Amino acid sequence: GLRKAGTYGVELELEEGQVTQRLDYETVRAGLATLKQAWARLLSDQAGFYLEDKGWTVAIHAKDAAVGAAEAILGEASRQAESMLADGAEVGLRLQGGHRFLEAAPRLADKGLAVEYLLARDAQPAGSILVYVGDDDKDEIAFGPIQTRGGLALAVGERLRASGADGWFASPQPVRRWLEQLVNRPGH
Repeated sequence: GLRKAGTYGVELELEEGQVTQRLDYETVRAGLATLKQAWARLLSDQAGFYLEDKGWTVAIHAKDAAVGAAEAILGEASRQAESMLADGAEVGLRLQGGHRFLEAAPRLADKGLAVEYLLARDAQPAGSILVYVGDDDKDEIAFGPIQTRGGLALAVGERLRASGADGWFASPQPVRRWLEQLVNRPGH
């Protein structure tokens, strides 16, 4: 069956549309609210930055900022968050970065851990194939558990990037076509 995960696997849609959250939302929000306020103050007079609140995570995007400003502001945002983490204000949170990107998320918000959880929870039906499709570098950590069990890890994106994926698609449309062909192949 199809399993869907959101927010790095904190939110899971299991059988028959049942949605479960692996953490208490209010506890996570309390820590993120403090950090979001600090980051909002930091970005208040900065051009080219976007503060994104995804509910379970808070992130700073700096792709439209000048390179020097991006490095300086993301560095300061990281220091602020690390200080809060050290003070215990944000227990259970971690920082993760990327290209001109910084995000605070629950420690359990990890795509690899989510895949391991689902694989331990649900037996793989005979004759089925595991497929993981991911569109950013945070998906790489989930590829290993899928591949170890003989599944396929597929990357999606306009540019081919260095990846541990078994295959690559330029956009979601070819992924949909491929999945339809996989599901509708003779004998399945």
